[in-house]
Amino acid sequence: RDRRLIRDFLPPEGVPLNFEVADLGARFAAQLTDILLTLLAVGAFLGLLAILDILPGALLTTLFALLFFLIRAPYYIVTEILWNGQTLGKRICKIRVVGADGTRLSPYQLTVRNMMKEAEVFYPGTMIFAAQSLAPLEYAVLLLWITILLAVPLMNRKRQRLGDMIANTYVIHQPQAVLLADVSTRAPAEAGEKFAFLPHQLDHYGAFELQTLERVLRVDEALQSPEA
Repeated sequence: RDRRLIRDFLPPEGVPLNFEVADLGARFAAQLTDILLTLLAVGAFLGLLAILDILPGALLTTLFALLFFLIRAPYYIVTEILWNGQTLGKRICKIRVVGADGTRLSPYQLTVRNMMKEAEVFYPGTMIFAAQSLAPLEYAVLLLWITILLAVPLMNRKRQRLGDMIANTYVIHQPQAVLLADVSTRAPAEAGEKFAFLPHQLDHYGAFELQTLERVLRVDEALQSPEA
């Protein structure tokens, strides 16, 4: 299948990385998981109030809407700050948020993208439930707004919603670490003296140069192997 890759991601270390953009199915599943978790927290608190019979039933409905916002907004921001771009839902679905410029995510970026989610996801979702009480013009505006919100991530290659564009972030699939055998574990007799570097020479190498050197050594080793 056609994988949407981010090929221009360059972290401060100067080593270019490729990431696969998270598909909409994984993002929807993560979002649904997070919503269910926050709803469970709100439901548990309101259930306790209902058992204690502290507030009247009509007030509990208003309190539900308020608590749902007061819990979900900090939940998204705090978890993504603490877990470097992941909520519980994102961890389960193995996706994460990264900064488009390759630097570490800032609290400002995570706050902006998640507060924009209120206008992109939760406010339209709330209005859908109240659609029967809307005037025809209001209903048409609501449908137009939802259509635009759905079209934005579908129409750009990196699947950025409006919050991602403003915060300059991507949502990617969590890379799976695959470690190759360490070239330094080969016996000296096998490696020979062809590649010999003194400590002061190695000090001049950065991460990118060392990775390039490793690729060269592995290619040379593959060419000299009997299987090749």
